[in-house]
Formats: sequence, structure tokens, C-alpha cells
Amino acid sequence: MTSIKNSKLKFNSTSNNTQALASERKAVIFFTPEGDIILNGMRYTKSKEPVKIGSADTDYRQNDGSVVLPAYPTKTSLGLDNVTNESKATMLADAALTGTPTAPTAAQGTNTTQIATTAFVKAEIDAVLEANDAMKYKGVQAGGNTGAYGALTPAANAGWSYKVSAAGMINGAKVEVGDMLICMVDDTPAATDQNYATIIQNWNIIQRNEDGTVSGPESSADGDIVLFDGATGKTVKSSRKKVSDFAMKLEVADVESLTSEQCEALKCGDVVVKSDASGKHAYVVSFKNATGMCLTYADAENIETVAYDKANNAWTKTDKTIATVGDIAELKECLTWE
Repeated sequence: MTSIKNSKLKFNSTSNNTQALASERKAVIFFTPEGDIILNGMRYTKSKEPVKIGSADTDYRQNDGSVVLPAYPTKTSLGLDNVTNESKATMLADAALTGTPTAPTAAQGTNTTQIATTAFVKAEIDAVLEANDAMKYKGVQAGGNTGAYGALTPAANAGWSYKVSAAGMINGAKVEVGDMLICMVDDTPAATDQNYATIIQNWNIIQRNEDGTVSGPESSADGDIVLFDGATGKTVKSSRKKVSDFAMKLEVADVESLTSEQCEALKCGDVVVKSDASGKHAYVVSFKNATGMCLTYADAENIETVAYDKANNAWTKTDKTIATVGDIAELKECLTWE
């Protein structure tokens, strides 16, 4: 039993054993703002003039077991020098949290002073990006060569983009490495071998920027020969000339070895060069119609005509010697087509 005597708390015990007294003196003590003491559920009024007895700063026991408590307890008297007495507001002001602190995740759209978790921030950003069809890189898509479509695009929403990793075709459109595919329509279904021509209309294909790419006019006549426009080597224009506008040159071992296809391609003014041991001899197509043609060769002394009969795929050679320059009769006989 515990009693108060002369402002002292005295622990009555029948044991003189020090350890036994220590165990019997275990108690729960609270101090009120007025300085009173609540000991094991009972309230005691503070001493007016407390007297501290004992050798240790925090030891208020007398040898007979009685205890004198200070009127105004201090941190030192209670052994709490390392404890700071602060309010909750003070303790949380400018708090520097360490580790991985957590907090409840607010509902999407919350706009208060509530703490925003990383999950809340990500959900808000994703919602904004989806609402504005912002580009979202989804990975790579390889071109293919299967059937008429090559490879097929997956299901996608507006803004989803893919980089072409291999050349080929995607949804029937030709693509090269580095090109970019961007979906333009939400809820675009995956392409199949049946709908790929329709699905490609929901996608944009952006060609990569290639150094040295040559550009030309918006239009040109079919078959026109291309000319460089300027000195950059990157711009071309139409020459307004076709290959057929120029004389063709063929080199053969013998004029009579020309094939029917070569004879068909030749036109008046074209040149056939025959190479032999004596050198090169140029035969000019001097006449041509639906039935055949004549090729004529002339040098200082001779004039030779080789006639081609298309119907029989046969050649006839006429060789004349011009004794006198200006012998028109000889020249006319040589050039006559019969």
C-alpha cells in the first residue's frame, strides 16, 4: 500500500531485500499541468517545499522507501533531456521525409491541398494526354512482304505511333526503315488481310528525313529525260526530250548480225557501229519503212549499203567504189531501195 506523509510518497513493504523493494516500487506516474501527480490511478497534491533525497539526480527515494517529488518537474529531473516538447503543428512544419513515405491516392480530378501521390499524378497526366490525342510512342513495327499487304497494324488510338524497323509494306503501303506510323483515329481496329486497305486510311506514314534525297517537279510528260536543276544534285527537272528524240548507237561485230528486235528499234538517223580488224565503221540508218530499212556506210573510196528485208528477215549488201567524187549516178544506184 502507498501513502502520503509530509508530502512524501512512501512505499510500505515487509521485505528488506533491495531487489524485492525495487520490484514492489514499480508504478505508473503522470504529472498534471498544475504539478499534481497521478500514481496508479490516484491523484496526489504537489509538495510545497520538496526536498530531494538521494545521490542520483533522478533518484528521490529515501532509505526507508519514501519518495519526495519536486513541485515543478523538469526534463532533467525526469531524465528527458533528449526529448523536445513540441506540438503536432510544430513537429510537422517543414518536415523532411525520408525513405518511401506513402499516402492515400486521391480520386481523379481532385483539386485540393491534399497530398498527391505518384499514382494520382500519373493518372492525371494519362487522362490529359488521352483527351488531347497526344503522340504516344508504342514501339516498332516491321514492314513485311506477305501478300498484297506486307504486315498489318495493331489496334490503336489516336496519337499512338510506331517506328518502322524493317523495310517492306504495312497495310499495303510501302515503308522504309526509320519511317513513322501515327494513328489518327481513336478505337482503330487491328488490320486484317480483309480490311487493311480501309484501315490504312486511319494511319499517317511519315517518311524519315534522308540526306541526299532528290526532289523533282510536281508533274512531267511521260518518257521525258530527267536533267539536274542547279548544282546541288538534289533537284531535277524535265528536259522535255525523250530517248526517241536522239539517235541510237549500237555496236556489233557485223551489221547482218542485228536481231529483228534491234532492227525494229532502230530509226532513221541511228548509228550501227561495226568493229573489225581494220577499225570501226559507222552505218547510218538512211531509210526505213514498214517493209525494211537501209544502213549506209561511206569512206573516201567506197560506199556500202546493207538492206534489211523485214518479211524474210534477210540482208542484202551492195558495195560500190566511188572513183570520182561527185559521181551521182553511182551514189544514187547504191542508195536505191528496191
